[in-house]
Amino acid sequence: MFLRYKKLQIVLGSSVKGAVEIANTADLIGRSLTRATVQFDEEISREAFEGVSNVDVLRVNDNNRAYTLQIRGEMNGLMNILFWI
Repeated sequence: MFLRYKKLQIVLGSSVKGAVEIANTADLIGRSLTRATVQFDEEISREAFEGVSNVDVLRVNDNNRAYTLQIRGEMNGLMNILFWI
């Protein structure tokens, strides 16, 4: 399965009230950030994010179709898993 997400929202800084950037996946590789919200077209199990480096699942919404993630440091692990979910 390849790129089933329909929206990737990035929140810069430690607050949800921070600046929001919506960008292409390729533009985000190598960046550091705090939070990301990913919305999928289909249900995705929480286990898909287990073992992804620097990523913690903070919240699951919309019947496993939207995830709020905490990222520490580079987001290469997140970008890689999004290509293969």
